Amino acid sequence: PYFAARRLIQASNVVVLNYQYVLDPKVSLASALGGAPSVAGGRPTGQNPGQSTEPSIVVFDEAHNIDDICLAAFSVKLNRQRLDQATGNLTKLSSEIERVKRDDAGRLQEEYKRLVQGLRQAGQIDEQVAQQLQSPVLPEDLVNEAIPGNIRRAEHFIGLLKRIVNFLRRYLQVER
Repeated sequence: PYFAARRLIQASNVVVLNYQYVLDPKVSLASALGGAPSVAGGRPTGQNPGQSTEPSIVVFDEAHNIDDICLAAFSVKLNRQRLDQATGNLTKLSSEIERVKRDDAGRLQEEYKRLVQGLRQAGQIDEQVAQQLQSPVLPEDLVNEAIPGNIRRAEHFIGLLKRIVNFLRRYLQVER
């Protein structure tokens, strides 16, 4: 009956439901009530079969409780354990980013060696020059340039998240 009722919302003139189903994004049926879509990326009205082109009218009974419902729907419970888990996840993610950077730097070094070997085989450079070029220390800026921008941005994003977690950790200590 629940899923059938959800499908019938589009064809209904009157829908009675608990206002958590309109306000709480985890269980919201607001986008199914007709009118303009309430979720980002939703389709304009009239493109879904049976969808109303008129806006919905929503009446809240017991509206004095809406503040509490909104606070509960849009709040998260933070405690030391969750912050420790977040720190652990950020550490794992940082390690993965470092692994990808090392792999990219290794691939760059291997590609350079293949390039030198190809130049030597093509007669573009002699053996002595090839030996000098075979194991260079690549400049840091060249290696950093070879690391994709999304990895550099990921490092900055992880740093920001770590600062947020540390701020929340300090904030929780103040609250006690």
